[in-house]
Formats: sequence, structure tokens, C-alpha cells
Amino acid sequence: MHRFVTLGAALALGVAPLAAQRTHSYEFSAFGAWTKYDKAFNLANRVGGGARFGYFFSEVVGLEADVVLQPDYPVGASATTEPLIGAASLIFNIPTGDRMAFYVLGGYSRLDFGNTSPYRFVDGGIHGAVGDHVFVSQKLALRLEARMIYTSKTTATFASGAMTHLVGSVGLSFFDHGGWKPPDSDKDGVIDRLDACPGTPIGATVDARGCPSDADHDGVFDGLDKCADTPAGATVDSTGCPADTDKDGVYDGIDQCPDTPAGIPVDAKGCPVDTDKDGVDDSKDKCPDTPAGAVVDATGCPVDSDHDGVFDGLDQCPNTPAGATVNAAGCPADTDGDGVLDGIDKCPGTPTGVKVDVNGCPLAEVRDSDHDGVPDDRDKCPNTPPNTAVDQYGCIILFHEERAGGAAATAHAHSPGRALPDRAVGAHARLVRGARSSRRIAGRQSGDPHRDRGLHRLDRLVGGEYAAVECPGARRATLPRPQGRAARPHDRPRIRSRKSRRAERDGGGPSAE
Repeated sequence: MHRFVTLGAALALGVAPLAAQRTHSYEFSAFGAWTKYDKAFNLANRVGGGARFGYFFSEVVGLEADVVLQPDYPVGASATTEPLIGAASLIFNIPTGDRMAFYVLGGYSRLDFGNTSPYRFVDGGIHGAVGDHVFVSQKLALRLEARMIYTSKTTATFASGAMTHLVGSVGLSFFDHGGWKPPDSDKDGVIDRLDACPGTPIGATVDARGCPSDADHDGVFDGLDKCADTPAGATVDSTGCPADTDKDGVYDGIDQCPDTPAGIPVDAKGCPVDTDKDGVDDSKDKCPDTPAGAVVDATGCPVDSDHDGVFDGLDQCPNTPAGATVNAAGCPADTDGDGVLDGIDKCPGTPTGVKVDVNGCPLAEVRDSDHDGVPDDRDKCPNTPPNTAVDQYGCIILFHEERAGGAAATAHAHSPGRALPDRAVGAHARLVRGARSSRRIAGRQSGDPHRDRGLHRLDRLVGGEYAAVECPGARRATLPRPQGRAARPHDRPRIRSRKSRRAERDGGGPSAE
């Protein structure tokens, strides 16, 4: 005749604990209902009745199912239909007072309109509701509720689209474990309105004000503390009992050396005994009489990094060179003040101010008799005049290759055969026009740089002119410019032959070959 289908759904809401209901309690309700269907269904508002059954998983959250029965609705001249609404809901309780419990719920509804056409169809939709429990005794409450059912798309043949229905109900609810009592949130036996310490853990011993006590001050309340006489400062577990992680007989929290190896004797602070105070306990210390302040290794023996006989930590000069003699503070001495430490100094009586080598012995004197900057043992020209430029062998530098330039050089360049002024080519050299650069024009080279000092050397002048450097002991070579035209950069100067030079000495003028 009628079909009833229930389905479950979830609607999450945040709420606070409720003292009026208990965990794992059941609720049975009977109620009267007033239903208003969507106007598209053309059904009059009617009063009906229903019943619900609920179960509470906790003080707050519960699950319930209900059904609403409707009286017959006339359809046509002789037919009727009997609508039925079934629903499943998730309910959340919110305390609103000592005897009231406001709630919200949400879920799924199924609407069956019977077997009479055109109401031979079933719709499904979601619903939401608000309500209140008003307790008249510990197990009995008046329940009021307003609910809305929303169907997104009806299956009716005479309507289409979304539909909205309203259901209001008033009834009585019975709770098997007792639905109401004066609230005591922390279950300490003192109701909330009289409890001065409302968050007391369950099981703790409380006074008349609802506050717990802690006789040994270990942070675990009496009634929960299984070790009531814990020493002050000891670390305890959740039962109030002290721990001793390293098993040395001194409780954690009091033990200043919590990782003591098993079997090592400890003092009252839980630390291994260290007689010489070097940081290595006696059980590991291989050098138990280490002087105070000395740095030790893992075995308790002192370290001497610079091997001077004074331990690190006591050594005020920790980087003393090997072999140096040190005092009691580990610092080396230098008796003769030559910069080489005693013990390393092989000549310890060196006079003050004397330069010494790495062994502390005086250095041999280096002499330079002519003060030319070349030591006597390398000087091939030992009696060089003062302030004379010399080469690496200590011999005079007679000339330098250099381009002639400046106003003076230009002035002399227009007189063929005339010597140019001396310019940075040595004390006894002159520049003469008419010779090509880098050519030897007088004498023969002997291969000995000291014997070839008198040879002519040519230097090229600026602007295509040429000059010869004349040194003492060499004849001057004068090369005339070609007559009848100005000098050109590509002119090649010609060297006079021995016959030409002889004719010049006999009274003839210079001739070009």
C-alpha cells in the first residue's frame, strides 16, 4: 500500500557539548505534523502525524530517521491519494540552557504520493531543519521543529522544475538514559554553574568548588597520580610517576647528566665522577692526574700540539716552532735578539744589529768597490767612474738606440754631414745624419761586447732621416744627401768606400759612389 524508503546524508555544523543528552543514548518521538506542499501540486495544507527514532554517538552528534503520515486527499470524484514522507537526518545539538537543547539537522527526504493518477510518482530531495528540546523531566522533552524539503526536479507529469515543501511538527521525545540533568561538563560531580574549575580531567579528586588538588606538585592531579610522593623537580609521565632514562638512580629532571652509560658511578646530580675535572669521567680517563686547565683528548690525556712540553690550555704560545727552547708558559726566547729563537739559533752569541741567516748565523758581506750596483764578484769593469750608467756586467753603456726628435734635432737635420746634438745616447756619442738604421759602418765586430764599443751604430731619425751614433775610437761617417732634390723616405744612404775616404783626406770633397 505505502512504500517507505530511507537514505543517509551528512550536513556538518560546529557545536558545543550538551549536558541534556548522553553518549550512546536512544530517542523515541511521536509528533503531530502540518504539511504544506508546493502550490504546483494542488494539494491542500493538511495536519498529519509521525514518529522518529534516533541514536546519539556522542553528547553532540546523532543520527535519526522519521516518517510523516498524511490523511487521504480526494482526487477527482471518487479517488483519493495518501502522501507519505520518509527522511534520514544527521543531527547536531547545541546547548541553550539547563533545560533546553537547540538543534539543527540535515538529510535526505523521500516523498511518495500514492498510486492514484496523476499522483502516481515519487520525488526525492534534500531537507534542513531547526528545532529545540525543552526538557520537562530527566528523560522526557517537548520537541518542536520546522523543516523545508527541496526537490530540484519533480517527476510529476502535471508539473516540472524545482519544488519546495514545508513541514512543521510538535511532539514528545523519550530518552532511555535520561535526557536532562543539571549540566556538569567535566563530570567531576560539581554542576557547571557551581564549578570554579570547569575543565577538570575525569577521575581527578576535586574539592567542593570543583577544583582538583596536586599534593606532590608534579603536575598530575590527585586521583590520577599513581606515584603521589614524587620528589620536587622530577619529570613524570602521564600517571605521575618519575622516569629514569639512563637507569643511574637519579630521576630525569633532577639528573644533570641524563645519558650516563649503564654501570657508571654517579654523584647526587646524576653525573659520572671526574676526579681531575678534565671532562672525562674516571671510568674512561687514562690520565687521571691531568693538571687543571689542560686540554685533553677523548681518553682524558693532555694534548701538546706544538710538542714544546707545555700542554695545550696551559701553553700561552701554542704555535712554537719545533726545536725552540720555551719557558714554563710555553713561550720561546731569543737571547741575542737576532730574530732566530733559542734552540734553533746555531750562532747564539751574534752581536746586536748583525744580519743573520735562517740558522741565526751572520751573513757574508757583499762588496761593490766602485758603487755601480754590480757586486765585485760579477763586475767585469771594476773601476767605473761614479754616476755612470753600466750594464749587467758593470761596464759603461756608451749609446742607446733612440729616434731623434724635438726642435734641436729638426734644426740640425737640414745640414748634410753635420753632427746632431747628443740625446740620451751616452756621454761620448753623437748623432750624424745620413746613415741608415741598424747598420754597422766602421770597423769589424770581434764578438766581444767590450772590444766593440767603438763601432758605429745607426739610428733612424723621425721623418725618414737617418743618423749614425759615433763613439770614441771610431771614425765619423758622413753620408751626404743626393744633390738637386729633397730627401725622400725611400732614399737609401750609401756608404763611402775606402778610396773615397782617402781622397777626402788628400783634399778632395766627398764623392758619392
